[in-house]
Amino acid sequence: MKVTANDLDFTFELNANGSRYVAPITLPEWEPFRSTNTVPGREGQRVLLQCPMVYHEMIGHRLREGYLADPRTYARSLSYFLDHRAAIQQSVLAACLTFVRQLYETSVKYEIERLALAEVSTADDLRSLIDLSYVQLFPYQDAGLPYIGLDFEANWAEQGFLALLLGTEVIASGFPGTPPAVDLSIREDGGVV
Repeated sequence: MKVTANDLDFTFELNANGSRYVAPITLPEWEPFRSTNTVPGREGQRVLLQCPMVYHEMIGHRLREGYLADPRTYARSLSYFLDHRAAIQQSVLAACLTFVRQLYETSVKYEIERLALAEVSTADDLRSLIDLSYVQLFPYQDAGLPYIGLDFEANWAEQGFLALLLGTEVIASGFPGTPPAVDLSIREDGGVV
């Protein structure tokens, strides 16, 4: 399915298990950031835009899946992302630096060996530690700003690193939660389609 944003065409297809639409995107600003712990088989793969399934209902403590949204629903979020890539990158790198510093302090406290994190003090120091895998587009907005997630592979843990933004501001970051949890938290915070 083709989606046009900012005069660029993106071809979205269902992923292998049919749970979300994905489309490749080239993001030159993230090319220097290549984790040395990249998942085997993903080396050199382009970043994927990802449109998760839209979840809509809690039943007891279980989240029931809603519907798979048409990727065109995400066109506004995609346009915003394309227009604000530099500001988004700066915000995400700042959040990642803060997270790495906190993670290192915690690892020292609990005697977990993460020596490489001790030397991280600038965004350039993250170049060999993180690797952007997905840009998650959500159909939700708050005050006219879209929610966008950036999901990274990272050397410090198998879980990687996730930054959730409202516009260009990082509102949550750290180890990623599941997409349903992220989706639900956005809607509970007032995000609307």
